[in-house]
Amino acid sequence: MILPLFDPPKYEELRAWWRLYQADDVRRLILEVQSQRYFLSELRTIAEGCRTAAVNNRPLEARMKLLNQLLRQIDTELGRADKIYCTPPTSHPNAPNFRNKC
Repeated sequence: MILPLFDPPKYEELRAWWRLYQADDVRRLILEVQSQRYFLSELRTIAEGCRTAAVNNRPLEARMKLLNQLLRQIDTELGRADKIYCTPPTSHPNAPNFRNKC
């Protein structure tokens, strides 16, 4: 599925929709949007740690630990989200062994 360009809802819009709509499905979608935004914030923090480790020439083992943490979190979130799109799976030795099935 190719998404068209759109303006994502702002935080205040989500809050207004939460108050306006009582339907469980609408509220679940609002929670999902906010959950993904929290998740992206967490990923950014880990990515910044990876960048800092590389700039400060930390040992490769420490840098790989951060990158593996990043990959595990991404794989966990992709698994939670269910099918997103259909691409051939790529293997990574430290990633959990569940991938979206096409």
